[in-house]
Amino acid sequence: MNFSVIAAVNNEAVLNSCLMSSPDIHSVREVILQRGFGSAADAYTSGIAKATGEVLIFDHQDVYLPAGWISRLKE
Repeated sequence: MNFSVIAAVNNEAVLNSCLMSSPDIHSVREVILQRGFGSAADAYTSGIAKATGEVLIFDHQDVYLPAGWISRLKE
């Protein structure tokens, strides 16, 4: 099973200190960072069209995902 993470982004500092610093984030199939959208809904809708993963994860830029979250999600 492979995952695509889709995140609406409007603050690079928050993104880098939270979501992108999550230990396992780079082991997912793809991380789609949606910038420049007027709403999160628009960003996510556009991200769905780009995603290639079997499972789509809609995340916020200010969320830190702890080590092992992918394994727990697969269970």
